[in-house]
Amino acid sequence: MSGVLSVYPMVLQAENLALRVGHSRFDFLLKKGNDVVFMEVKSVTLFGNGLAMFPDAVTERGRRHLDELASLGQSAPRPTVLFLIHNPDVRWFLPECHADLAFAHTLLEVRDALRILPVCVGWNRSLELEDRLHLAEIPWDFLEREAKDRGSYLLILRLSRDKRVEIGKLGLRTFSKGFYVYVGSAMANLASRLDRHLRKRKNFHWHIDHLRQCADECLPLAIRSSRRLECELADALRAVLTPSTTGFGCSDCACATHLFYSPEHPLHAAGFHGVLQRFRMPSGEYL
Repeated sequence: MSGVLSVYPMVLQAENLALRVGHSRFDFLLKKGNDVVFMEVKSVTLFGNGLAMFPDAVTERGRRHLDELASLGQSAPRPTVLFLIHNPDVRWFLPECHADLAFAHTLLEVRDALRILPVCVGWNRSLELEDRLHLAEIPWDFLEREAKDRGSYLLILRLSRDKRVEIGKLGLRTFSKGFYVYVGSAMANLASRLDRHLRKRKNFHWHIDHLRQCADECLPLAIRSSRRLECELADALRAVLTPSTTGFGCSDCACATHLFYSPEHPLHAAGFHGVLQRFRMPSGEYL
């Protein structure tokens, strides 16, 4: 917003209802002459491989902000969303479609009605802004191709005690107390597949259905992609977790197993996070 003469923090007061739009409160009101622009600021702290992403969890409020800003009209100057990326080395910005596909779809829908500014900043030890400040690039073509309800996924299952489980044609198997990570894929209707895994009452079709039935907890992690990545994921997990039951979940590929074991929660392990980041946050060669 070059040339802006004044920036006013928004204060919701009865005599100033014009600063409120629908059900949202926006962060700033920008003024230059007779022009008035609403601006919403989002803080971005999720980054890796030169890529920053927002949000880091589902945000219905954030999606509503986009919709209501866009409803203000497309006449210049446009309402603005400032994504403040706290890393000056970032080159690209994307909505995080793996955890919040709805936010990504909304950003695509309203991009022509809003001014979207992914600004990279750095901070010194005194918490002062560094001179390195630039706009990150948004690879819209990549986003349109990849932000769809398809891809691969990980299921984290917890067993509170050792259990003997009948696993279809694999027969009766022993599973130690701890955590199991299962790798699967659904190249259509991924959200429905994850919902199915969360339910215990269903017809059993796959090996994972039997283990899921006796698990105390189940946490799904989507990895949306136009490519089927489950075998690559299984190979990457083999380096950071212990391969479990041979033949589990891999009857249609050459992998030894798609099930892995950890005595501790995988989300507490840096190696597991490294695998998740690698597949959820592609490097520049893919963007």
